[in-house]
Amino acid sequence: MRKAWLVVVFLLLIGVVLTAQPKWFQDFVKARPGLDREALRAELAKTYANAKPGERFAIGYITWGLAQEYL
Repeated sequence: MRKAWLVVVFLLLIGVVLTAQPKWFQDFVKARPGLDREALRAELAKTYANAKPGERFAIGYITWGLAQEYL
């Protein structure tokens, strides 16, 4: 019974995490009304295209390895 309860709670937690949008993303969408999902994706890419290694942004840090892939 305990395992079943843990599985249910875990699945609910995953569902909430996957369906919830962070506040910064909601603000980003509100600032750009009328854009579809692909256009929003392109805007986010432009926003973080010139990030430097170690620079903090909405979803983490740019790492040296990641920077090498895009330079």
